[in-house]
Amino acid sequence: MTDFVGLSRAARTLPGQDTQDRLWSAWFALSVWHFVKAASPVGWLPYSTHVQGQRCTLGFTVEDLAEEHARRAGIAHRNVTSQVLSLAPDNVVRLVPKLQTYGVVGLVVDTGPDAFYAPLHALPRMLDRYRPLPVGMSPVAPPRPAAPATVDQFLALPAWHLATTQDDPNHPELTARGSELVAHVYSTRAARPTVTMAPRDVLALLADLELVQRVCFDGGLEVELVDLRLADR
Repeated sequence: MTDFVGLSRAARTLPGQDTQDRLWSAWFALSVWHFVKAASPVGWLPYSTHVQGQRCTLGFTVEDLAEEHARRAGIAHRNVTSQVLSLAPDNVVRLVPKLQTYGVVGLVVDTGPDAFYAPLHALPRMLDRYRPLPVGMSPVAPPRPAAPATVDQFLALPAWHLATTQDDPNHPELTARGSELVAHVYSTRAARPTVTMAPRDVLALLADLELVQRVCFDGGLEVELVDLRLADR
């Protein structure tokens, strides 16, 4: 059995691409992910709750952990044989748009001191990156150029891809972090609605929106908006 506690601790205490890759490769290698069931008009969905101010769906590496969480949370659906919803990673990714309509913004795996987290919108790209190849197959696509990793590299790009809402392609999609709002920018087109703009135009647009304080690049690097505007001068 995979030691997810050890992998999660390594990613937390020795942060870097190597430890992150080992953790997420192990998670996406699982044949199914386990969730607590939540009823919805379209059937069972993964249960979600607020974690540090954000609504997150709770995933579990083994079924028993999901059952245990359901008991602790007092979740008991009638006329079901199990409170657990087990889904293949591909099927979870297909549910991302539906979960987002309920305000879910993140995935927390194995709640507790050794939990690990991913933004919900990043799951499609993470699935492409981390899921194992079928036996006998090897990658055929050439390696992608390294994504920008610093503020200066992002500012040097000719264009940014600003995440927008489903209903209004001209309005940025914003994530609440307490009293602040975070905008999401990508170096390449993402598997979600985006609008392509020059970096300076994106910064000017965000500066006019009240409470927007930070920008998250490629689902990882977060920078204060005021610092970005100063660096862009």
